[in-house]
Amino acid sequence: MALSAMSGIEWVVEAFGCSSQSLRDTAVLQNLFNSIIREMKLRPVGETASVFSRSRTSRVTRFRNTARSV
Repeated sequence: MALSAMSGIEWVVEAFGCSSQSLRDTAVLQNLFNSIIREMKLRPVGETASVFSRSRTSRVTRFRNTARSV
């Protein structure tokens, strides 16, 4: 599917095989998301990040709205 045809507001990414330590590191994920935004030439309109912690697992969920002109 071409990027120009996408109209969704969130992506789900399978992170199987990725370092579990990196997936819990907010700075690593922030750098990844910033790279995606820069490479895709997205224009963020806000910033929201949530960190969910449980007994042995942690999860960082990143939500960012973007305005994209085509």
